[in-house]
Amino acid sequence: MRLWAHGGRILSKDPPAPPDLDLPPASLLGISPAFESRAIKVVPLNVQAETRILFSVTVQPSIAGGISSNPTLQSLTVLSLSAHCDICLPCSNPISNFAFIFQDAACFPSRSGQPIPMNQSPAPFRLRGIQCLRALAALLVVIQHAVFFASQAEGRDITFFLRFQLGASGVFLFFMLSGFVMAMQVGQTPRRFALHRIVRIYPGYLLALAGRTLLFALLSPFAPGLPRTFDFDLSLLLLPTGRLVDSVAVPYWSLIYEMCFYFLLLVMISMRFRHAGYATAMLAWAVAILLAPTLGITSGFWGAADVTQILFSPFSLFFIGGFLLSSALYAGQRLAFALWLLLVVAASIGQGTVVTPFFAGIIVVGSLLIALTSVPQIAWPSPLARLGDGSYGLYLLHLPIIYGLFLSLAGAGYGFWPLFAILFDAALIGAGAFGLFECALYRDRLRPLADRLSGRLRPVAV
Repeated sequence: MRLWAHGGRILSKDPPAPPDLDLPPASLLGISPAFESRAIKVVPLNVQAETRILFSVTVQPSIAGGISSNPTLQSLTVLSLSAHCDICLPCSNPISNFAFIFQDAACFPSRSGQPIPMNQSPAPFRLRGIQCLRALAALLVVIQHAVFFASQAEGRDITFFLRFQLGASGVFLFFMLSGFVMAMQVGQTPRRFALHRIVRIYPGYLLALAGRTLLFALLSPFAPGLPRTFDFDLSLLLLPTGRLVDSVAVPYWSLIYEMCFYFLLLVMISMRFRHAGYATAMLAWAVAILLAPTLGITSGFWGAADVTQILFSPFSLFFIGGFLLSSALYAGQRLAFALWLLLVVAASIGQGTVVTPFFAGIIVVGSLLIALTSVPQIAWPSPLARLGDGSYGLYLLHLPIIYGLFLSLAGAGYGFWPLFAILFDAALIGAGAFGLFECALYRDRLRPLADRLSGRLRPVAV
């Protein structure tokens, strides 16, 4: 029996292909997970309105008389796919809440029926909501730093502004988004996961270090105190050494937290966890963080932190929350997310815990915002989503630009608002352009390279 789905709705059994598609079946992805189901329901995630997608889902002939008895997905054939998703991967969630999300398939069918390489495929569709939230997170960090350095030029008191903690909110939202997206990528082999994380993080980071060095060299005649070089430390390789090189100015401390989170996921992937196993492990990690003060374990906060401090840091709760939210929405692990949220909120009420009310507020608001990205009816603005594409590079390079210009213009007599406008605009334009370049480099060169080196996907058992 073959069921046909279009736009998230089961259409009928074995209808002919719509005449405007003119495509033969192509691009067998070869996904064969087993899962349980009460009823088949195809749920595409926030697909752009102009994207036309038609799926055929083949299930066991033995259930032709009734599709409510644990079907097994034998194959997934894409008949028409005019774009691809550059965030997520095909996943094997329960089909009662299945999300078809494409990224690293070998090819897509063209109108002639001939496969075309990914890096030559049409304009990709993205989870626009996720990209918009990434842009929002980056903008919060940029605003925080621009306001801080503009106020330093004339000694303005910004105590009231600092209470809003915009920069911290942006970083924590980034962490939640990272956990949310990574939950969709656990269906990879360990090798594939590791290669994709390496090519996603390190090239852009190293380019940002090079850009920082070049920028400081160009601005040094106008700012003699600007450090042109920096001492090497193993932390620059994003290793949790407990030290940081402050003169770098690239906010790489958060990337060390990211890499530790990726390493833990790599261990879980290597152990072939089921969806419930991932949720249980994340809950256990959250409980360990909340119990850390009673066990006498100190956790890392801003800046340098070693492995133990990162693992027991309340900052890691944001990765855990994003991961469990994604598992709740797309893998049916709602109880795990509810327990985690209850633990965090309860801990924020108590005394002497690592979870402050501010942390709990960011977690609740961040969860609501991220959950809204699964609502396809929301029209997320394209310009903001485009800025989200370059948010990684924007985050990395904005601070060297702001700091370099601050030292260069500190004695020019600019008031707070003119200097803020200069710092913010320069960072947004310069670092934003760098981010779009870095994104294109990853999408068109580095990710296809990782695909070729890493092989096929491995489905996750339910």
